[in-house]
Order: sequence, then structure tokens, then C-alpha cells
Amino acid sequence: MTERILITGATGFVGSALHQHLISQDKQITVITRPGSTRTSLPSVNITWTGDTARLIQQVAEVQPDVVFHLATNFIAHHETSDIPELIDSNVTFGTAVLEASWKSGARVVITGTHWQHVEGAVYHPVSLYAATKRALLDIAVFYVHEGLDVRELTLFDTYGPNDPRRKLVPLLLEAAATGASLPMSSGDQLIDLLYVTDVIAALIQAAQQPVSDTQSVQQFVARSGEPVTIRQLVETVQQAINKVIRVEWEARPNRPNEMMRNWMVGQALPEWEPTVPLFEGLSHCWGSVR
Repeated sequence: MTERILITGATGFVGSALHQHLISQDKQITVITRPGSTRTSLPSVNITWTGDTARLIQQVAEVQPDVVFHLATNFIAHHETSDIPELIDSNVTFGTAVLEASWKSGARVVITGTHWQHVEGAVYHPVSLYAATKRALLDIAVFYVHEGLDVRELTLFDTYGPNDPRRKLVPLLLEAAATGASLPMSSGDQLIDLLYVTDVIAALIQAAQQPVSDTQSVQQFVARSGEPVTIRQLVETVQQAINKVIRVEWEARPNRPNEMMRNWMVGQALPEWEPTVPLFEGLSHCWGSVR
């Protein structure tokens, strides 16, 4: 029987890559999108989230997914007061509705965490309100696990890959290289641990395939390169990979609070998974999609 997969966040960078991979594997895919999504023509059965949890439960029950990848998230690095309702709605309310629908349909669920929940490697110390909302959903998932839902959390550090539309560091560096524009930066002493998108997809699938736990807890795993570099080292590696100089203005911005100045040792490594794409190779692939 063809495995039935439900994906939230399939219009995002990682979600779309997962969606494309699973389509290539002939999985039966359903995606949940929001009204007005810019990419509603995905070649899958679409469920539209309107805020009606009862309707979502009914629609998910009709699909009967084996696995739910809940990747939808609203990322805001530093929130304004006006951002709070949308953060809660996107990261807590919608996520809870997905857990409820998954529980009632009997699916197993993979959710994602962020290293921003673990300042200095703490069990829990959020960098931001965004990170706190990610933890809130994990706490809610614990309730559902006690009610019989199988939930796995995969914590990620930084992700990157070709055609990344997010305004993250690697795309910004490549854009600066392509345009010749200068890029104001902070000290550059912070660490960043980058995982190439195909390795992220492999990790998500591996998390879903982990054996069912005999304990009543969310199974928590971490996927990362394990080789963090400073931002200055990253810039040097990008320049070497693309054979171009990037005009970086060091110390033009202050360091943000609670950045990773030393390696954060977080959680349990995902069993039977290792990254396969070295940073230099991954950056070269990214540059090929820019030119």
C-alpha cells in the first residue's frame, strides 16, 4: 500500500523540498495550506486551514495519513507586540489543531524544534518569543502522547540550500556576491551550524521511521552538521566556494543577545543518520542556482 503523507508548511523552503522528494518517491501526499497561499497549485491533494479545527479533523480523517510532517511555522527573530497574535495562531493554535486531527486519525507526527530553544545548550532557555512558541507546541504534544499519539520532535540548527527565498545569511551572502553590494555585519565571532537541505529531508524521514517508543514521551532528536563555524569562517568559505570576494562591513551592527558564541551541545543525535553534504560543496550548489 502506498504510504500516505500529510505535510504542513509545504510552501516553505524545507517543506517544499520534502514535498518534492516524497512526490518523487510515489508517496500519496496531502498538504495543508492557508487561504491565499502563493503556491496552492502543488501537485497534491490540498486542505485549506481556515481556523475551523472540527473541519480540519474531518478532512484529515478522510485522508487517513500514516505520517504527518508538521513543518509550518511563523518565524520572527525579534517580535513586536503586534506580532503576538499571529505567532500564537500560527505556531500554537494551528499546531494544536494538527495534533488533534492527527490523534483522531491515528497518524504519527514529526514536529520540528529549533536550537533557539536551547541557549548555551540548556534543556530549555528560549532566545525569542518565536522559540518559546515552538516549546509551547512541544508541551502540548506531551498531552497527546499520553493520549496515545506518536510524536517525534526533530531539533534543527541552521538550514540552507539552492533557491532559498528566506532572508537568511547564506542567501544574503550570495546575493551580495552576485550584486557587488556591501553587507553590514556584526562581529562575525558567532557560531553557525549549517545543514544542507537534502540532509534535512533525510533527517526528517529518518525521524519518522524511528521505532515506536515504549515510553509515554515525545521522542526528541537533533540533526545538525556537528561542525559549526564562525560567521567570519563562513564568509571565507563562501568566497572560496564561489571564487568571488564579498564586501562585508564587519562591526557595522551589534551582536544580537544570546547568540551562539560557543558550541551548544543539545539533545540526542538522530540515530542512523549522518550529514552527507560538506559545507563547501553545499555552498557551491547554492551559487550555481544564483548565477
